Amino acid sequence: MKVSESLDNVITATEDLRIRSRLFYSSPLNPVAHRKLLDAIENVEAEITKTEPETKFDEIVLDNIKNYKDAMNAFSQFPIDRGEMTIKQSLNRIYGPGVFERLKQDSKNYNWEKSYEINELETKRNKVDPRRFQEDLKQQLNQLHPKIAEYGEKNNLIPEEFQFDVVAIPPSRKQRAFYNPQQKEVNIGVDYFTVTKNNGKIEVDSSNVIYTLFHELIGHAVHQHNSDTIKSPKFTEKASDDIPAKAHIEAVGILSSKHAEKFIERKRDELPITDIGLQIRKSKITTQSKSGPIMTKIYDQMEKRGEIDSAEEKLSQLQSKEWATAALDSWSNRSMNKTLIEASYVAGEKILDEIQINSFKKFTTGAWNPQTLKKHMKNEY
Repeated sequence: MKVSESLDNVITATEDLRIRSRLFYSSPLNPVAHRKLLDAIENVEAEITKTEPETKFDEIVLDNIKNYKDAMNAFSQFPIDRGEMTIKQSLNRIYGPGVFERLKQDSKNYNWEKSYEINELETKRNKVDPRRFQEDLKQQLNQLHPKIAEYGEKNNLIPEEFQFDVVAIPPSRKQRAFYNPQQKEVNIGVDYFTVTKNNGKIEVDSSNVIYTLFHELIGHAVHQHNSDTIKSPKFTEKASDDIPAKAHIEAVGILSSKHAEKFIERKRDELPITDIGLQIRKSKITTQSKSGPIMTKIYDQMEKRGEIDSAEEKLSQLQSKEWATAALDSWSNRSMNKTLIEASYVAGEKILDEIQINSFKKFTTGAWNPQTLKKHMKNEY
């Protein structure tokens, strides 16, 4: 997969649009940020009209740029009412047709039984502060990640040339696990391990660590590594640079977490895992729990913009009147931009439901707009 030089100018214009997207995301009320975003959209559009693709891959890349440009136009109207597109139209243009309905269905079909079961299981865990065992947990982490790397290489998930490290960091409420592309290392807190004490015996559960390493390493890290082999579309660390591609990026992460299940099935006897820990972690793969807060904020804004009569009535149709009232009280104050980013996880699961993935490497080469991603996976280059 190689992009021809004939696309260089439009790719350069698209990179500038990414910067304007980031600046608008951080300050959507700033009229200068909005104007600069629209100017960058027009610049990309002008370059598209002058660009002639030379190969099939060029055509797909140019299609992705067109979709990105249109999605950015929709994004310019999502956090602030500009009177041109409804919230539903904007959301479906950014993440692809049907995302709004998927969010509604996930909210309506929320599995309360499973949610209660997870909470009940948590009450049975007599947790101990993992910071008391930091050195032991670091050693366990050092023993775990080579096994995951070996599994990844054997199953064509990790390229042979890709070198990485895993570093244990002190627990922090503000710091999530993340991949550092400059250092080529996954940083993960020792508090991702769950330590319990039962009948005087200390037990360590690494279920959460394993799922997280698959998500960050075989997911985001490999995705970024493979995407660096092409000029466009690039993987971006900042979600605000390429919001539509965030759905694809999270789809890769979710898929990688599902590979964690297979890894655990094969290595179960070699891993420090408890039955309760595994049961809880497997239940957390779904993004369904995000849909309720997302739809609450969306309906709240739709009411304020005059797109619906009553947010409470719409939310009551998803669950109950009591739930709708409590949801609006809890979630209506979140920002529209945060809501949009959260929706990318649900859009990512929708991608996995709709696309057949025959090649993990192809799926993780480039960060694509959801609508172009389907064409990319179907085409042979």
